[in-house]
Amino acid sequence: MKRILSLIPQSFRRRGVGVLCAILAQALLDFVGLAVLLPIIILVADPDAIATNRWLGELWSTGGWTDMRSFTLAVCGVVVGIIAVKGLLGMWLWRGQNRFVMDLYRYYSKRLFNHYHSRGLLFIKSRNSAKLAHEINFVCLAFVVNVLMTVASMATGIVVMVLMTVALVAYNAKVAGLLIAILIPVVALYFRFVRGRIGDYGRRENEIRRAQNRLVVESLVGYPEIEVAGMFPEMERRFDRGIREIADMRLHIGTLSQVPGIILDLCIAIALAVLVTFRADAVAFGIFAVAAIKILPTAKSIVGRWITLRNNLYTADIVSVALDNEPVAHNESDHRRLEFTREICLSDVSFGFPDGEGNVIDHLNLTIRKGECIGFRGVSGGGKTTLFNLMLGFYPTTEGHITVDDTELTADNLRGWHNIVGYVPQNVFVMDSTIAENVAMSEGESNPERIEQALRRASLWDWVQTLPNGIDTSIGEAGCRLSGGQKQRLGIARALYKNAEVLFFDEATSALDSETEREITAAIETLSQGDNTLTILIIAHRETSLTFCDRVVEI
Repeated sequence: MKRILSLIPQSFRRRGVGVLCAILAQALLDFVGLAVLLPIIILVADPDAIATNRWLGELWSTGGWTDMRSFTLAVCGVVVGIIAVKGLLGMWLWRGQNRFVMDLYRYYSKRLFNHYHSRGLLFIKSRNSAKLAHEINFVCLAFVVNVLMTVASMATGIVVMVLMTVALVAYNAKVAGLLIAILIPVVALYFRFVRGRIGDYGRRENEIRRAQNRLVVESLVGYPEIEVAGMFPEMERRFDRGIREIADMRLHIGTLSQVPGIILDLCIAIALAVLVTFRADAVAFGIFAVAAIKILPTAKSIVGRWITLRNNLYTADIVSVALDNEPVAHNESDHRRLEFTREICLSDVSFGFPDGEGNVIDHLNLTIRKGECIGFRGVSGGGKTTLFNLMLGFYPTTEGHITVDDTELTADNLRGWHNIVGYVPQNVFVMDSTIAENVAMSEGESNPERIEQALRRASLWDWVQTLPNGIDTSIGEAGCRLSGGQKQRLGIARALYKNAEVLFFDEATSALDSETEREITAAIETLSQGDNTLTILIIAHRETSLTFCDRVVEI
């Protein structure tokens, strides 16, 4: 519990105190809702209650009542009114608690999203994207719902039980002792047999769920290849096996959660038998029944929620990762552009992957002058894409440095560098959105005139005009309604829209047919010849794609 509470950020602590007060208030309301039933129980169980019960007697005489039926109806009306008000106040307190918890969910999820993104391309490539998405979206929600909210509910239940026990001791110590004797075996049973198993089941279920998410994403993304290879039946078997394992985990957890309830019900029956055997009076019997109706289900709930808590404790490890790392500040309105008037210099640059052997790039020296069109070619795996990732700032150099007009690229000026570059990879990233939003990308309010100009320069405008909604036409998930050449042109238009001064083409034509490749190559050549200040860097395997370059660098 100490560790869970330590995961509440400092900025939420003051609100947390308010939530704690709300929990105590809700517990008091639950206690009051139960306590106000006592007068009705006494009036029903004891015909001489007015004479034998001091509190009811004083109420009778103070109000000047003469008719027992009217007095009883009045007491019932007051009780109903109190319970109604208690319910409304409880709902209001519940909303306050849950708003606090949901704000925490937003905080954790955003922090984890920021942290994973800030780790950079090397980190993302070394992890499975489905796993990271699962942790950002599901695990953070599971922590606040199944851990924090569970703790709050348990705290409310415990306070209610304590208040009820104290009140029962004051009113009838024997009844209170009987209830306590019922609860002790249940708690002992849980700590003896259940506690360790639940945590193991929770961790195992989370691992299976992550694997299931990855399997589903891969089956959808790789549909054509999977279908042609006839692999879907095997993936379906793996999916079914995972579902069965999840169902088994749920069944085990559900079975364990039922055991305390069974024991409690058995203990209630035994306690009632004891009261009957020793001829307990009707009022004591009624009070025990009401207390059992409230306290024992609360005890069941506490045990059940403790099981939920143990089952989801693994989420605390993931949430703590977000809190252990300061968020990276991203200024969304930062449109500063790094000054580039002369050259890009790579000085004695080396790079090797953390889990690899040796360097992929080893002591490279290269100068790229503004306005040049430079091609890069070489064998697969030779380091061409790695070189681009270094120049784009996605990978940190192991040795050496990269400068733009004598300004070394660092984390502090990387945003300014990205503001003047455009990147068109082999597989262009396309959002499930409109053409306009895919061209403008990060800008909230797009400029239709600039979009049109960028699409014209990318040789897409004529095609866009044939679409029913023009630039507002949706292009489907991953651009499924676009051809390979159209995706590449869309990537070019995106770079031109932002007025990029440096264009990176990473094998942008290698997956295209010969005719489309010639068209894209011609479009790039036209860009190069039409603007002598535009710097173009191209990776290509085919020499025909690099014939118009000023220089070709062999990697």
